[in-house]
Amino acid sequence: MANPPQKRAHKAATDVTVAPLEERSGIEELAIRYWKPAIGVFAVIAVLLMYRSYEQKQAAATNDHSWQELSRYLGFIEQPGTAPDVAGLEKAAIDLEGTLAGPWAAALLAPAYVEIGDYGKADQALQSFRTKYPHHPLVDPALGGDESGASGLADRLKALEDLKSSRPELFDNPPPPSDAPRVRLNTSAGPITVALYPERAPGHVENFLDKVAAGNYSGTKFHRVMDGFMIQGGDPNSIDGDPSTWGQGGGEVTQPQEFSDLGHFPGYLSMAKRPDQVDSSTYQFFLTLGSPHHLDGVHTVFGKVVEGMETVEAIGKGEIVEGTDRPVAPVTIESAEIIG
Repeated sequence: MANPPQKRAHKAATDVTVAPLEERSGIEELAIRYWKPAIGVFAVIAVLLMYRSYEQKQAAATNDHSWQELSRYLGFIEQPGTAPDVAGLEKAAIDLEGTLAGPWAAALLAPAYVEIGDYGKADQALQSFRTKYPHHPLVDPALGGDESGASGLADRLKALEDLKSSRPELFDNPPPPSDAPRVRLNTSAGPITVALYPERAPGHVENFLDKVAAGNYSGTKFHRVMDGFMIQGGDPNSIDGDPSTWGQGGGEVTQPQEFSDLGHFPGYLSMAKRPDQVDSSTYQFFLTLGSPHHLDGVHTVFGKVVEGMETVEAIGKGEIVEGTDRPVAPVTIESAEIIG
């Protein structure tokens, strides 16, 4: 287990106080009001479990195995904030076709796409499911599907698309300027390129560029990894210091906070800080894998991943030392360079 005093000293993206309901940001409030009810289509799972109980009684041993296979892809439902294994569900929908679990794998694809924000694919998956399995309990009106299943999800998708068109700021930040400075982090897992927001966070951008130009990030590791949330790096202690000190380095100088309309959506660069500090660290940063909007107004967003998001996601899935958020084999930033 991590040493408690060291954990408190950690410059952590999660070590912040979440505002009570009446103090939530407008983005978070709308996200709770519209986004979460849409994801509530996972009430499908309750139907799945009830129907599964009925069908399993009639299933042969080979069909029982299909349920076990499908269950491997459903862990994200029990762990809110964790990205669904969309690729796994796509494979399950094909591999399990003809089994009792196959149609349910296909049914879960649309909500999974909703969860990661790909509404176009969600709609395609939904239409494919309704066409392929017209007599499925979630589709056939005689079995309640018209109200609680596929039709209900279709209505939610339409509402989300309308909301996304009218209020795009609820789903993503505006892109960085076309002439924004860019930095490439050449990591042992692959390159990651970020474009910066000099007009919204000039101090953070200047500080980051200074550190890159001075070679301060070369040899540092992504010492803190939380799949579905963020990966954190930039600590000088992680170059050759004892792992127990990772997350505590970077000097005593801090960077004054700069807040703007930028929120913590997936694929953004934000500055880390100690939970007992108001201002940011001057070294440590994190790249988001989820949408932790409780960090809006707490940590400063100052860049966006424009290339190499697959590398960020791969780092986020790295094996973790039990009882910690430290990777077993941390990915190293071999070099960092300003490319534009």
